Amino acid sequence: MTKEECRNEITRNQQLIAQYNGQIATLQREIQELQTTQSKVEGLQSNLSGCKSSSVTKLASTSGLGKINDKIVNGFYEGMDNLFNGNRYTSVSNGLDTAIARVASEIAKKNGEIATCQQNIASCNSRIDQMNGEISRIEAEEAAERERQERERQEREKAERERKERERKEKAKTTSKTKKKK
Repeated sequence: MTKEECRNEITRNQQLIAQYNGQIATLQREIQELQTTQSKVEGLQSNLSGCKSSSVTKLASTSGLGKINDKIVNGFYEGMDNLFNGNRYTSVSNGLDTAIARVASEIAKKNGEIATCQQNIASCNSRIDQMNGEISRIEAEEAAERERQERERQEREKAERERKERERKEKAKTTSKTKKKK
Protein backbone atom coordinates (compact mmCIF):
# COMPACT_ATOMS: atom_id res chain seq x y z
CA MET A 1 0.00 0.00 0.00
CA THR A 2 1.02 3.58 -0.50
CA LYS A 3 1.09 6.15 2.27
CA GLU A 4 -1.94 7.83 0.70
CA GLU A 5 -3.90 4.56 0.68
CA CYS A 6 -2.93 4.00 4.32
CA ARG A 7 -4.07 7.51 5.26
CA ASN A 8 -7.38 6.94 3.44
CA GLU A 9 -7.86 3.68 5.34
CA ILE A 10 -7.11 5.45 8.63
CA THR A 11 -9.69 8.15 7.81
CA ARG A 12 -12.26 5.51 6.87
CA ASN A 13 -11.72 3.68 10.16
CA GLN A 14 -11.89 6.92 12.15
CA GLN A 15 -15.25 7.65 10.51
CA LEU A 16 -16.46 4.15 11.40
CA ILE A 17 -15.38 4.70 15.01
CA ALA A 18 -17.36 7.95 15.12
CA GLN A 19 -20.37 6.12 13.68
CA TYR A 20 -20.07 3.30 16.25
CA ASN A 21 -19.72 5.83 19.08
CA GLY A 22 -22.90 7.52 17.85
CA GLN A 23 -24.69 4.18 17.85
CA ILE A 24 -23.46 3.49 21.37
CA ALA A 25 -24.74 6.87 22.59
CA THR A 26 -28.15 6.21 21.01
CA LEU A 27 -28.31 2.72 22.52
CA GLN A 28 -27.35 4.06 25.95
CA ARG A 29 -30.15 6.66 25.76
CA GLU A 30 -32.59 3.94 24.76
CA ILE A 31 -31.41 1.76 27.66
CA GLN A 32 -31.97 4.66 30.08
CA GLU A 33 -35.50 5.07 28.75
CA LEU A 34 -36.12 1.35 29.08
CA GLN A 35 -34.77 1.35 32.63
CA THR A 36 -37.11 4.23 33.48
CA THR A 37 -40.00 2.28 31.98
CA GLN A 38 -38.95 -0.83 33.86
CA SER A 39 -38.86 1.10 37.16
CA LYS A 40 -42.33 2.47 36.51
CA VAL A 41 -43.75 -0.96 35.69
CA GLU A 42 -42.08 -2.44 38.75
CA GLY A 43 -43.62 0.41 40.78
CA LEU A 44 -47.05 -0.43 39.37
CA GLN A 45 -46.50 -4.08 40.20
CA SER A 46 -45.46 -3.18 43.74
CA ASN A 47 -48.48 -0.88 44.15
CA LEU A 48 -50.81 -3.58 42.86
CA SER A 49 -49.33 -6.13 45.23
CA GLY A 50 -49.47 -3.62 48.11
CA CYS A 51 -53.11 -2.80 47.39
CA LYS A 52 -53.97 -6.48 47.32
CA SER A 53 -52.18 -7.15 50.62
CA SER A 54 -53.75 -4.14 52.28
CA SER A 55 -57.23 -5.01 51.02
CA VAL A 56 -56.92 -8.67 52.03
CA THR A 57 -55.82 -7.59 55.50
CA LYS A 58 -58.72 -5.17 55.81
CA LEU A 59 -61.12 -7.79 54.50
CA ALA A 60 -59.91 -10.27 57.11
CA SER A 61 -60.53 -7.69 59.82
CA THR A 62 -64.20 -7.46 58.83
CA SER A 63 -64.97 -11.00 59.92
CA GLY A 64 -67.38 -9.67 62.57
CA LEU A 65 -69.73 -8.48 59.83
CA GLY A 66 -70.92 -12.05 59.37
CA LYS A 67 -73.31 -11.54 62.25
CA ILE A 68 -75.15 -8.81 60.34
CA ASN A 69 -76.20 -10.64 57.19
CA ASP A 70 -74.46 -13.79 56.01
CA LYS A 71 -75.65 -13.52 52.41
CA ILE A 72 -74.46 -9.95 51.96
CA VAL A 73 -71.16 -10.53 53.71
CA ASN A 74 -70.48 -13.85 51.95
CA GLY A 75 -71.25 -12.24 48.60
CA PHE A 76 -68.90 -9.36 49.47
CA TYR A 77 -66.14 -11.81 50.49
CA GLU A 78 -66.57 -13.85 47.32
CA GLY A 79 -66.49 -10.72 45.16
CA MET A 80 -63.35 -9.40 46.84
CA ASP A 81 -61.69 -12.83 46.73
CA ASN A 82 -62.50 -13.05 43.01
CA LEU A 83 -61.11 -9.56 42.54
CA PHE A 84 -57.73 -10.44 44.14
CA ASN A 85 -57.39 -14.06 43.10
CA GLY A 86 -59.47 -14.21 39.93
CA ASN A 87 -58.65 -14.00 36.27
CA ARG A 88 -58.61 -10.19 36.06
CA TYR A 89 -56.03 -9.75 38.82
CA THR A 90 -53.95 -12.67 37.51
CA SER A 91 -54.12 -11.25 34.00
CA VAL A 92 -52.96 -7.80 35.16
CA SER A 93 -50.23 -9.27 37.37
CA ASN A 94 -49.00 -11.56 34.58
CA GLY A 95 -49.13 -8.66 32.13
CA LEU A 96 -46.87 -6.62 34.40
CA ASP A 97 -44.49 -9.59 34.79
CA THR A 98 -44.40 -9.99 31.00
CA ALA A 99 -43.76 -6.27 30.50
CA ILE A 100 -40.86 -6.34 32.98
CA ALA A 101 -39.37 -9.41 31.27
CA ARG A 102 -39.77 -7.86 27.82
CA VAL A 103 -38.07 -4.63 28.93
CA ALA A 104 -35.23 -6.59 30.57
CA SER A 105 -34.81 -8.60 27.36
CA GLU A 106 -34.69 -5.41 25.28
CA ILE A 107 -32.08 -3.92 27.64
CA ALA A 108 -29.96 -7.08 27.32
CA LYS A 109 -30.29 -6.94 23.52
CA LYS A 110 -29.18 -3.30 23.43
CA ASN A 111 -26.24 -4.08 25.76
CA GLY A 112 -25.26 -6.81 23.28
CA GLU A 113 -25.39 -4.28 20.45
CA ILE A 114 -23.17 -1.94 22.49
CA ALA A 115 -20.68 -4.78 23.01
CA THR A 116 -20.67 -5.44 19.25
CA CYS A 117 -20.03 -1.74 18.55
CA GLN A 118 -17.17 -1.76 21.08
CA GLN A 119 -15.65 -4.81 19.38
CA ASN A 120 -15.95 -3.05 16.02
CA ILE A 121 -14.25 0.03 17.48
CA ALA A 122 -11.41 -2.17 18.76
CA SER A 123 -11.06 -3.69 15.26
CA CYS A 124 -10.97 -0.21 13.71
CA ASN A 125 -8.33 0.93 16.21
CA SER A 126 -6.30 -2.17 15.41
CA ARG A 127 -6.56 -1.41 11.68
CA ILE A 128 -5.52 2.21 12.32
CA ASP A 129 -2.48 0.96 14.28
CA GLN A 130 -1.66 -1.40 11.42
CA MET A 131 -1.89 1.43 8.86
CA ASN A 132 0.26 3.71 11.03
CA GLY A 133 2.82 0.90 11.20
CA GLU A 134 2.68 0.55 7.41
CA ILE A 135 3.22 4.31 7.00
CA SER A 136 6.21 4.13 9.38
CA ARG A 137 7.64 1.20 7.38
CA ILE A 138 7.20 3.08 4.09
CA GLU A 139 8.78 6.23 5.53
CA ALA A 140 11.72 4.19 6.85
CA GLU A 141 12.19 2.67 3.38
CA GLU A 142 12.00 6.13 1.81
CA ALA A 143 14.57 7.49 4.30
CA ALA A 144 16.88 4.53 3.60
CA GLU A 145 16.50 5.13 -0.15
CA ARG A 146 17.32 8.85 0.28
CA GLU A 147 20.39 7.94 2.33
CA ARG A 148 21.48 5.43 -0.33
CA GLN A 149 21.03 8.01 -3.08
CA GLU A 150 22.95 10.59 -1.04
CA ARG A 151 25.84 8.13 -0.54
CA GLU A 152 25.87 7.38 -4.27
CA ARG A 153 25.89 11.12 -5.07
CA GLN A 154 28.74 11.70 -2.64
CA GLU A 155 30.67 8.75 -4.12
CA ARG A 156 30.14 10.11 -7.67
CA GLU A 157 31.30 13.56 -6.54
CA LYS A 158 34.35 12.04 -4.84
CA ALA A 159 35.14 9.96 -7.93
CA GLU A 160 34.74 13.07 -10.10
CA ARG A 161 37.06 15.07 -7.83
CA GLU A 162 39.61 12.25 -7.89
CA ARG A 163 39.35 12.01 -11.70
CA LYS A 164 39.85 15.78 -12.02
CA GLU A 165 42.79 15.60 -9.61
CA ARG A 166 44.38 12.82 -11.69
CA GLU A 167 43.81 14.83 -14.87
CA ARG A 168 45.29 17.91 -13.25
CA LYS A 169 48.32 15.90 -12.13
CA GLU A 170 48.65 14.34 -15.58
CA LYS A 171 48.43 17.75 -17.17
CA ALA A 172 50.95 19.10 -14.71
CA LYS A 173 53.30 16.18 -15.53
CA THR A 174 52.82 16.70 -19.21
CA THR A 175 53.40 20.42 -18.86
CA SER A 176 56.47 19.83 -16.76
CA LYS A 177 57.96 17.35 -19.33
CA THR A 178 57.24 19.80 -22.10
CA LYS A 179 59.07 22.58 -20.24
CA LYS A 180 62.02 20.30 -19.58
CA LYS A 181 62.32 19.46 -23.27
CA LYS A 182 62.52 23.12 -24.22
